[in-house]
Amino acid sequence: MNRTGILPPPDDDPDRTDRLPALDSEAAAQAKEDESLETTGSWADIEIEAAGLRCELELRDIAIAELTSRLREKTFALTRLEKELEQVRSDLMHARQAVGRDAAVLERRLQELERDHHRVLAQHDERRATIASLEDQLSEAREREQHLEGRIASLLAAVEAGSQRHGPKVVSGVPMAADEGGGAISAQRYLARIDDGAEIVHMLSRPRISVGRIPGNDVQVRESYISRIHAFIKLGPDGTVIEDADSRNGVFVNDRRVRRELLQDGDVVTLGKARFRFQLRRADRS
Repeated sequence: MNRTGILPPPDDDPDRTDRLPALDSEAAAQAKEDESLETTGSWADIEIEAAGLRCELELRDIAIAELTSRLREKTFALTRLEKELEQVRSDLMHARQAVGRDAAVLERRLQELERDHHRVLAQHDERRATIASLEDQLSEAREREQHLEGRIASLLAAVEAGSQRHGPKVVSGVPMAADEGGGAISAQRYLARIDDGAEIVHMLSRPRISVGRIPGNDVQVRESYISRIHAFIKLGPDGTVIEDADSRNGVFVNDRRVRRELLQDGDVVTLGKARFRFQLRRADRS
């Protein structure tokens, strides 16, 4: 077979005349063309061009392979990122659920604390009301006690009046001292307010004197820092004694807190913030 694809007649064909003239002319033309191509070098150019195309195809195959590898790497990276994103979403959902549970627990605890607070406030109000009632009862009892002590003092004064020649003279529970002329010197006791710019003098004449904020006290001091009944002052033959009546802000003598103290002339007595000066004034009697 030649390049035209036509089988040549065998050499031993005895009869060559039975072939078609047209086929012989085509074969001759093709042979002439092949011969012309081989003569001009066109086949060599085609083979070079084909080799260039094959090289270009190989380069493209290499580029495609490289791009395919990069695409595979990107795909793996994307898959990994998607898994990480899914994990983050799952963690976020769990965290939100945990926060919701914690918030619910805190809300219940807050409600419990508010209930406890209201209960404690109610108990506190009840106790304050009870204390106020007890203070009123105590005030009434002390007033009755003072009334009884006043009656006792009156009886004692009557007894002492009947026996003046047998002992020292007593006026309002204060002993009378004899002077050189045979007379007597009485000492009157006073409590003078000194913290408001002008002295307010309270004469102490009963055996027992109450000092406090509410009416009914012998010495009333209408200040919020003074208790309802703040202190008692007792006048006796041996001197004057001040006692704290369980006050809230205390009793001080010369800036020292005391529970019970014997007063001396000139002592500064402080009740809460109210300041007083205790004074003795003596007068001659014949």
